[in-house]
Amino acid sequence: MYNALYTSIKHDGILFEKLTGKLKYTPDQVRQALELDNDEHAIQNKSEQKVKREERTQNIKDIDMLRMFYYNELKVIFDNSLEEEKRIKVLNSISLDEYKRLYSIISNVPITKSTSRKDILDSLRYYYDDEARTASLVKNKY
Repeated sequence: MYNALYTSIKHDGILFEKLTGKLKYTPDQVRQALELDNDEHAIQNKSEQKVKREERTQNIKDIDMLRMFYYNELKVIFDNSLEEEKRIKVLNSISLDEYKRLYSIISNVPITKSTSRKDILDSLRYYYDDEARTASLVKNKY
């Protein structure tokens, strides 16, 4: 509809001189803004983003690798000096399915469907904090 209006105004410019200045965008720009032509690209981009997100964690297979990843990448979420926006960005940088997979490395207890990324990350935090506390207790004992 916009395309027909745009072309008729541009071709019959004399009659619609006042309207010509009102149409700032070409039909292609309008289509792109409405994403009518980009539905397939949007789906493809989302799947590429998911693959890109999971590339960071796909090599994590055991507790030691998960520990390194947690301390290097995820623990910053619990830093109170970090801005909330950056925390959310780090938290959302991994898909919920990947968080569930990472959690399954440290626990055989199944995760419920209502469990959020934050809940899983808290569980990882508790696990590694308890592990560090236990190690220090054992170290001081002997």
